[in-house]
Amino acid sequence: MKRRLSAWVVIAATIAMVAMTAAPAAAIDTLEDYLADAEAAEYAGRRLVMTTWAGDAEVGIYDVTHAGDVTVIGDGQTSVSSGKVAAEGGGVSVLDWSRSGLADRYSVVEVGAVERIGREARAVDIYEGNLRRAAITFDDATGAPLVTQMYDADGDLFRYSAMLDFDDRPNVVYRDIETTGLDYDVMVPVADPSMPVELAGYQRTDAYRSADDWMHTFYSDGLFSFSVFEAGKAVTLSEFAAAGTFESGRRSYSLLVRPTEIWVTWRTGGTTMVLVGDLPPDHLENVLADLPEPDRPGFLKRLWRGIFG
Repeated sequence: MKRRLSAWVVIAATIAMVAMTAAPAAAIDTLEDYLADAEAAEYAGRRLVMTTWAGDAEVGIYDVTHAGDVTVIGDGQTSVSSGKVAAEGGGVSVLDWSRSGLADRYSVVEVGAVERIGREARAVDIYEGNLRRAAITFDDATGAPLVTQMYDADGDLFRYSAMLDFDDRPNVVYRDIETTGLDYDVMVPVADPSMPVELAGYQRTDAYRSADDWMHTFYSDGLFSFSVFEAGKAVTLSEFAAAGTFESGRRSYSLLVRPTEIWVTWRTGGTTMVLVGDLPPDHLENVLADLPEPDRPGFLKRLWRGIFG
């Protein structure tokens, strides 16, 4: 029998979408300052997001409203603020929400003034060493990201995000998710988490335990982020019913690609693990190499694969 992920696990995946809605004012010197100033932006509009993975593309168009530290996606279905997330009729609250600094592997290069959807903007390139990892176009007036392009290790585009229309004076009432009346699942911080402090250049920022005993560890390098969820038992998850197979380092995982993030699951030693994040394909492979490897398939399954592929 398949079961769904806990509500707070599903909600946590919305963070990748929210990360694309915030960006800082353009007259700042460092990428960390660009990203840190994001919460001052106020705007609304429609955002197109596409992720391409192994030749397949997933596309979504989302209504986005952003003000201060509150982001609303759609017609109020999903709201995120510091420490609270509400989605799909449920909510999650954390007692402590850490902010991560930018990894020193990134640098920013100013490209110059451009125009996007009739607005004055500034383009910047973000490099990881000699690799152009991202290109972002920031709106001059608000600091919002009008276009975001992310690249893999070969320099190929794997995620594209763009505002299709834009209102810098949105005539809306921002949803106050402090007073929605939802029942919030409280995620309790774990003082001594078992997951590593660092994974492939990503720093562990928070670790929590849910009421139904899932462990959630959050990692970020200041530009990309991912969560690792652990259930201390074998769980068959309905979210992965249509998932494909992903091979990494001769290891096999179930992979689900969504417009804003990727989902990976596997079992190891009786534990079900799920990774949800917006990180590039090469980063994902490096992270998976540092995590417990999937259980090897039994003899009959290996024989079947050997004969039929």
